[in-house]
Amino acid sequence: MIKNLLLLFILFLSCEILTAQNTNVKYEKWKFPSYFRGMNVLPAGPAKTQQDINDLKAAGASFASLSCDDILNVDPPYQLNPENVAALDSLVKFCRNSGLYYTISARSGPGRRDVYFESEEGHPKSTIWVNDEEQKLYASMIKFIAVRYGDDPLFVGIAPIVEPNPLFDKFYLTAPVLKKLLEKDSINLRIIYNLIIDSVRSVDANLPILVQNVAYSSPEFFSIMTPYADRFIVYEFHSYRPQDFTKYRSPNELTYPGSYLSIDPYGIYLFDKEFFAERVFKHVRSFQAAVDAPILLGEFGLLFPQNGGDLFLKDISSLCVEYGWHFAYWEWRREIEGYNYEKMGDDYWVVVKNSFVMPINSAEQDMEEKCISIFPVIVNSDITIKSDCDVIRVAYIYDVLGNLVLSSDTELSNGQGSGNVFASYILNMSHLPAGQYFIQIRTMDKFYMKRIIKVVK
Repeated sequence: MIKNLLLLFILFLSCEILTAQNTNVKYEKWKFPSYFRGMNVLPAGPAKTQQDINDLKAAGASFASLSCDDILNVDPPYQLNPENVAALDSLVKFCRNSGLYYTISARSGPGRRDVYFESEEGHPKSTIWVNDEEQKLYASMIKFIAVRYGDDPLFVGIAPIVEPNPLFDKFYLTAPVLKKLLEKDSINLRIIYNLIIDSVRSVDANLPILVQNVAYSSPEFFSIMTPYADRFIVYEFHSYRPQDFTKYRSPNELTYPGSYLSIDPYGIYLFDKEFFAERVFKHVRSFQAAVDAPILLGEFGLLFPQNGGDLFLKDISSLCVEYGWHFAYWEWRREIEGYNYEKMGDDYWVVVKNSFVMPINSAEQDMEEKCISIFPVIVNSDITIKSDCDVIRVAYIYDVLGNLVLSSDTELSNGQGSGNVFASYILNMSHLPAGQYFIQIRTMDKFYMKRIIKVVK
């Protein structure tokens, strides 16, 4: 009997150790809704300092999206670029010193030119899309970055290709048209990404990889986005819609909400929060519901202040929080022109800083308004989650550091519904340490957050 109990204990301990080893701490943070909220930080222009990164964290940002220029040169013989490595090293060091999480976005490399400069007239264009040698070299460059920084717990993801734009010089109005044009020219972004993913996985099994879509990863083209088999993918998109407003080159001349050109549907439409939710972000929301994976709005912003510009930023960031998306503004302390919210005035900077804060109280009120109730809020054993008006898919419990500690997938009891879809269920929290936790409720369409307190029995 004692021998059997000892064997059971050893088996239990082995399972616990294996589970701990298999937990991807970095990816778990991406699963926490809107955990990462920050800004893009570029090495170009006046060099960033330690104080710049300290100030970004002090403003409430939880991460910085660090950009790097070609670590391997764009053109033959594709040599290592020590100056760009040093520039990235500096940004990484600043984040480490401040304790700020960071991702790294590769803006250029073998055969791939920076999307911004490529758009300029007369500038050479990227050749990577159909060049097998450049694709392999580019994958080796991403592998180099993964090896160089992969052991850092603050390094939480790599975006291998910023705004993929094959066929940017050809006219395509809709996603299906673009898909046909890509097939006609034998361009397959999935092959390139899979090559990169395999290269990263050969040295790091857990590093989150931030995958972007064709057409500058614009939201309207996510209708032709297909998921990847890798378990630790974050899907990233960028949005400067409506461009007639966000990139207008004179301040305080345009108004939001206002009527501007829309891509999908095509035509002039009133852009407001509802239009963004129902039309602009429609395909990203559908993709998210289908794959159940983290989503990052990796770039958005406003070049110059406009009438209602602060409301525009608030609407976009609040939609990200509503859908559980992570987000990063463009750009931190840009000195050339525009996109500098500190200089746009207090209204803008307050909106940005407020968006960095987890809105627990408003989330509780929103949950109650949506007829989702959790009781009791101070517990020593079970909590009950009930919905009277929306279908609950799953519930997750996170600690204050964003670590997943419990889910309804594994601890479900007394569920009422079919499969993993329930109207109400009970979670046993008696084995959790005393402290504060967050409950994420995912319905068929949205995320909801609520704070609870676990007390000592």
